[in-house]
Amino acid sequence: MSEKTQQTEWKPEQNQQQATQSQEWQPTQEPQQWDKSTDEIEKIVQNAKNTIAKDKQNKVKSMEKAKQKMQRKGIKAKLKEIKQDAKNRKSKSQAKIKDVKREKEQDRGR
Repeated sequence: MSEKTQQTEWKPEQNQQQATQSQEWQPTQEPQQWDKSTDEIEKIVQNAKNTIAKDKQNKVKSMEKAKQKMQRKGIKAKLKEIKQDAKNRKSKSQAKIKDVKREKEQDRGR
């Protein structure tokens, strides 16, 4: 019985030792995600650089497309103006021709 009582007895010395051991600094293991070789890291860096370069190229392409679109709109607007001017000139010249014909008819009628 004395053995059982010794096992269940509370010993403050043991608790203090356990408490001090748990408070001691213990080195932690680094995460495995950072345990990559230099080749893998270089690949990641290269992929990032390629992605950035592609993004820049795509941005330049989109800017070029926008410029071309604006140029086409400008050309269409100028073409529209030219056509409108041509219609105005044609209608004015036809009006003048009609006026000349009327004058001739009026002169004949006199």
